[in-house]
Amino acid sequence: MLQYAGKAVAAWLLGFFPYFEVYLAVPAAVAMGLDYISAVVWSTLGNFSSIPLIIFLHQHLERVSWLGRYLERLREKSRGRLGQLVDRYGPWCLLVGLPLVGAWVTAVAARTLDLRPSQIMVFSFFSILAYAILTAVLVHLGIELFFR
Repeated sequence: MLQYAGKAVAAWLLGFFPYFEVYLAVPAAVAMGLDYISAVVWSTLGNFSSIPLIIFLHQHLERVSWLGRYLERLREKSRGRLGQLVDRYGPWCLLVGLPLVGAWVTAVAARTLDLRPSQIMVFSFFSILAYAILTAVLVHLGIELFFR
């Protein structure tokens, strides 16, 4: 049980940190000996846990007067092409954007573009879960292909 907990924490941590996220966390968890479902669950939870943290920090940073003004200017500048996509597709663009740039960048951009925190969390969770499952399937197919 202790070994499983250690592997689960490692998968969670790999999923949490930028650049690693589910793309490295899932294969690493499988390589450590976790089953595919556990690898997906712990990597997804690790990657997703950054989203509420970023939303919380962003909301608190907006309350600092000079930083709030800076974030408002940044929000106005970001209304270009990305703002048009968000205006057109709403939070659905998170499903595509998150795997391209990662959960951390997506959460900050989504808050900057005024998406509601609940929308960010729901759409980010399902995006992370879908790409974790896809990564697990590709890892499984790669292992099967390699060891046949």
